[in-house]
Amino acid sequence: MQDYMRALRQRFYTPPGCEKLNQELEQVHGELHEALNGQEQKLLLRIIDLESAIRDEASLYSFIAGFRLAEGIKQELTDQPPYSFDREEEKHAEELYIKEKEQEET
Repeated sequence: MQDYMRALRQRFYTPPGCEKLNQELEQVHGELHEALNGQEQKLLLRIIDLESAIRDEASLYSFIAGFRLAEGIKQELTDQPPYSFDREEEKHAEELYIKEKEQEET
């Protein structure tokens, strides 16, 4: 199922419009990369790769959760008639009426 969800996400995902933040992030990464020695640079790149992988997984799970929510709403709407406040109030009033009638009879 996850492969199917990945394919759906890839097809319908639109990245958020935060180009300015991405540019600033790249600039800071570049400055930090220049300030670090070889071993520190490797660790920094590893951290960046892991953070990116975590974001990708979180994004996929968020997409799956949204998809399941939409599917649940669709299923709920097809299983029964949609919710109606008027129908709910009418049912409540009818129940009260029946209770009052029963109390009058006793």
